[in-house]
Amino acid sequence: MSDAASAPRRRWIPALVIAAVAIALVPSAVWLTDRQPQTSDACAFADTIKVVPQVSGHIVELPVADNQRLRKGELLFRIDPRPYRLALEQARAQLEGLEAQISLTKRSVAAQKFGPESAMVAVAVVRANAT
Repeated sequence: MSDAASAPRRRWIPALVIAAVAIALVPSAVWLTDRQPQTSDACAFADTIKVVPQVSGHIVELPVADNQRLRKGELLFRIDPRPYRLALEQARAQLEGLEAQISLTKRSVAAQKFGPESAMVAVAVVRANAT
């Protein structure tokens, strides 16, 4: 009977050994992949900072290199100024047009101020002629 009782034990021994080896190897495998990542891991940890400019546009100059250390106030990139110059010129042209329109409106208002006076003078002339 000892052979019959030891037979089930003998079947479980290889499975227990494999499980013990697997449990012992898992921490070392996790440690190795964490310390020495490979491209197959498709995961990288890095300090990143989002940079958001106050205006949007195409970048025409990028004077920094990858992994370059920067200090506060250093130029990171230069945005194409042409669209903003064009918008400024258009705004200045509109301003000049509005200023000219204001000048014409002031003249028109001034002319309308003298309209009633000239009409009163014309009425006075007609009355004088009538008498």
